[in-house]
Order: sequence, then structure tokens, then C-alpha cells
Amino acid sequence: MLSASIPAPDTRTVKPRTSRGLAPRLILLILLFSSMVTFFATALQLYFDYSRDLRAIDTRIAQVRDSYLKSLVLSLWSMDYEQLRSQLEGIQALPDMQYLEIENDGDTLLTVGEPHGRNLLRESYPLSYHYRDQDVYLGTLHIAASLDGVYERLRDRVLVIFGSQAIKTFLVTSFIFLIFQFFVTRHLQRISQHLRSRRLGL
Repeated sequence: MLSASIPAPDTRTVKPRTSRGLAPRLILLILLFSSMVTFFATALQLYFDYSRDLRAIDTRIAQVRDSYLKSLVLSLWSMDYEQLRSQLEGIQALPDMQYLEIENDGDTLLTVGEPHGRNLLRESYPLSYHYRDQDVYLGTLHIAASLDGVYERLRDRVLVIFGSQAIKTFLVTSFIFLIFQFFVTRHLQRISQHLRSRRLGL
């Protein structure tokens, strides 16, 4: 009679690849997800900040039109150029205001500041004085507001946001890694050791 051969038990050890491979993958996924969230959140915040700063500049230019034009016209009508220069310097002291000029038919009457750079918002307002039922044209006020300050503030915000997000991501990732090690990895290692001991005991 032919006797059936019984296969020898497999005594190869089972390596705990799962416990060692999950943690690095989890950390990598957390870093990728955190980076994506940080990027989109930062881009959205910078967009809103940029729009807000542009509205602030428009508001200041409108403030010049509504609050300063009448006093500029009076100073120009009375030819009080010292007072006129003081008023223009006060306008230039407003945030992001860079250059102001009053000209009449191509002739420059007074300037304050320097129009340097390409990132400028420009606006012009005619200056007229109502005299004897008619408007007398005195000149034109040209305003140039710089966007360089806006871009510089945005760059500073980017550095602050990415720096704070990097620290937060590092702390959260480290905490999750420790939690994973404490609640998952050690149990997987125990299961792996138990399975290995049972195989060796066959």
C-alpha cells in the first residue's frame, strides 16, 4: 500500500511588515494632505487679503475726492501754494499714497512724492472753482497709489502662514504617530508574535 506523505509544518517566521509599514505611510499621507490644505487655504486667504487691500486703496482715493478737493480748490484759487503743498503732503501721508501732482494744461504747478515703480493705481480729478455762475478750471489733481506695499504685506503674510502651518503640521503629525504607535503598532506586533509562536509550535 502506498502511504500518503504528510507535509512538514511551515516553520518560516512571519515578519510584521504591516506594523512597520503603516506608520510611515500614514505620516506621508498626513503630510501630503496637510500641505494641500495649507496651500489652498493660504491661496484663498491671500486672495481675500489682496482684494481687501485694493478696496482700502480705492476708499482712500475716494476720501481724497470727497474730503480734500474743496480745500485744494480754495487754496489753488487764492494761490496759497504753501497751504496747497501742506494739504498734498497730508494726502501723501495716507497709506499707499505715493505721488500727487497738480497740473494745468500740461504745466506742472505742484508735485509731492515720486511716481516710481510699475505697480501704480492712478486717478485724476479736475479742480474747478464756481465763480459768478460759472466754473473756472484751475487744474487737475493726479493721484498715484502704489501697490508695492500691498505685495510686501502679502509676502510677509505668506511667510507667517507657512511658518505657523509647518509647526502645526509637525506637531499634529508627531502626535498622530505617537497615538498610532501606542494604540495600533504594539497590538499588531503582539498579534504577529502570537501567530509566529503558534507556527513555531506546530
